[in-house]
Amino acid sequence: MENQFPLKLQYNLEDEYRWCELEILNNDGSFQKPIKSIYKLDDLSDTFKARYLYSNETMLWIYINAKKEDVRIKPRW
Repeated sequence: MENQFPLKLQYNLEDEYRWCELEILNNDGSFQKPIKSIYKLDDLSDTFKARYLYSNETMLWIYINAKKEDVRIKPRW
């Protein structure tokens, strides 16, 4: 079943044992284009261009080629 609202996703930083906010970039990876919305995890390809928020304090975003296996839906708590 598809959600009516976009999913909030997180990226697993395995080396640091934590999850970070994740945003998916459009297919061209452009920094000027809006972020792509996902309504179900099945819409994700196995690898995709994304960015994750490494630090809330400095607003440092890291741009990556993410793997679907390293992504989860943000828990509500």
